[in-house]
Amino acid sequence: MDSNELVDSLERSVFRLYRNMRRETAREGLSPQDPVLLKQIGRNPGLGVSELAALERLRTPTITSHAIRLEKAGLIKRAPDAVDRRRVGLHLTAKGHKAIDRATEIRHAVIAERLATLSDQEIAVLEAAAATLFKLGEEDAPGR
Repeated sequence: MDSNELVDSLERSVFRLYRNMRRETAREGLSPQDPVLLKQIGRNPGLGVSELAALERLRTPTITSHAIRLEKAGLIKRAPDAVDRRRVGLHLTAKGHKAIDRATEIRHAVIAERLATLSDQEIAVLEAAAATLFKLGEEDAPGR
């Protein structure tokens, strides 16, 4: 397989797996971006909208609209910063934590279901490839 074929194959396979996971979480009423944003907010309580936009490499107005929708759904709340009362940070609600847990459970189930169809040899190949695939997806990869 030449380099172009490998790139094409990786793109199609990763996207197909992501699409399947996204489809399943959509059944829970979450948009494709919701689990990602909720996890970022959960890892960084008090994160501002512009900081979240920078982390996700999206425009601030885009994140603002997501934040408004997530707040209306009761998944996040806005709260003034303890040090700088002018600054407002985003925080998960109990419902938001449950949504993350459920999305993670669904995504893991999708992958586990597919792993169950593979041979031991195929699973060993994936185990060996997992760290390399993670490296490909890192934010500070060359060329970014």
